[in-house]
Amino acid sequence: LQPETSVDFPQITEICERLEVNPAEIRSAVSVLSKAIRGQRYSLRVKLKALTIANEMMYNQQAVDAFNASDGLREALEVLRNTRGGEL
Repeated sequence: LQPETSVDFPQITEICERLEVNPAEIRSAVSVLSKAIRGQRYSLRVKLKALTIANEMMYNQQAVDAFNASDGLREALEVLRNTRGGEL
């Protein structure tokens, strides 16, 4: 999620496949992504990277449950939903 890096589809696929093989890592991954999405100190670019990865994780029910249990995530997503492109 480093600001100067990009996240491409093969990387996201690798993350999701790893979580399928190692479900014990799902909560940690969700924690990192949720923190980036919620965090005030993270740029919009980092938030969008985290959101892109999180979106692909929605095919895993354990990940969905972990995201649903993440405090403040719903509110942070609402803020992102209302963000305009010029704020990138």
